[in-house]
Amino acid sequence: MTSSARRRRANRANALRSTGPRTAAGKRAASLNATRHGLSTPTDPNALGPTAIGVADLVALDGIEPARARELAALIIDFERNLALQRGLLVPRPEPAPDLERMRRELPELDMLQEALDWELHTTGRVSKRRLKSFATLAARLQASWLKRQPKAAPANPAAYDRYLRRATNQLTRALSSLQAP
Repeated sequence: MTSSARRRRANRANALRSTGPRTAAGKRAASLNATRHGLSTPTDPNALGPTAIGVADLVALDGIEPARARELAALIIDFERNLALQRGLLVPRPEPAPDLERMRRELPELDMLQEALDWELHTTGRVSKRRLKSFATLAARLQASWLKRQPKAAPANPAAYDRYLRRATNQLTRALSSLQAP
């Protein structure tokens, strides 16, 4: 038996094992994958907002029947919505500030350091620079360690949304081309 036949048999066996979600909850979650961001759902031309109605009115000024103008307005809105998302993904976003209150709750060591400093100040009347520096270094290490353990938001991948922009572009192009066809 050749290796390609062996590979085909292994591929078939793998395909039989990977059948997707099996539980009702898993199937429900998987069914929402494409609608999470709303880009796969086309705009309903009959439920247009004021902006889209204005676009439809402008399109209708070119002598296009109102129903067709609403369809074109919906396609234009879809295209603009996809384009706005792509632009938003390409703009770098600042890291959110850490939740300092939660950090203090989850790091009781910081309070212990503060209490040790307060105790030394109370008993001796002063805190040496060396002690202050070592406590500050330890506190900074604790905080850095805590920050590393915090979940990070997954960076947005603009390439993952390209297909929606391409689809909106193709639909709009086809609709505009059909207007020019004799």
